[in-house]
Amino acid sequence: MRTGGMQLVSPRPEPLKLSEKTATLVHITTTAVTPKDRTYGMYTIPSCKPGQRFVTMKIKPARGTINYGSKQKSEYEITAEEIALDLARECNSEIWGIGASVTGEINENELVRGFAGVFVADGEEPSEEELQQAEALLRDSDTVLVTRGHENWDQFHRPDSIHDGFKRAARRLGVDAEWLYAISQAPNCPHCGSKLKSPTATVCATCHRDVVPQAKAPKKARKTVAA
Repeated sequence: MRTGGMQLVSPRPEPLKLSEKTATLVHITTTAVTPKDRTYGMYTIPSCKPGQRFVTMKIKPARGTINYGSKQKSEYEITAEEIALDLARECNSEIWGIGASVTGEINENELVRGFAGVFVADGEEPSEEELQQAEALLRDSDTVLVTRGHENWDQFHRPDSIHDGFKRAARRLGVDAEWLYAISQAPNCPHCGSKLKSPTATVCATCHRDVVPQAKAPKKARKTVAA
């Protein structure tokens, strides 16, 4: 017999059990990566320290939620691989606007327009083949970015036309471009007093007279030993 005097409460559903499969995110540069905010977590991707070839970050699955209204919702699993690929895509897409040319490919299905040095390993740790492939892709991307830097500087001769990505690429390749230096760092011409284009300038752009580049390291004085 039921009198209706008691209110039945449905049992609370158990939280979705996530799989234990992880994914390995790999970063091969010393460039700091801004934290990536997601509804299911905040991800801070580490950068290499000087002398390190690569660093890794283990990515775990996360819970996604779909709200249907009226306090009804359902959970689903976002796999570790999906999260890792999303993070790698965002890291690399940050330079797509400045290196729009296709500079290489990670695999036969994915073309990369510019590469920031972040990828997802096929296994628990990156293989030597993957590291060599990523390093080659980074060199190709850096070469394109340095070319863009030269083109922008030749056209505008303005420091604000030089993206930080151009500078990072040039430093990785060992390219000593004049647009690597801020105007405030450049000395004045000793003849006419106008600002030189860079610390490595050998000719003043205003008076066209020769100047001594100040970016060169001064020679050390020789010590004399008394006889």
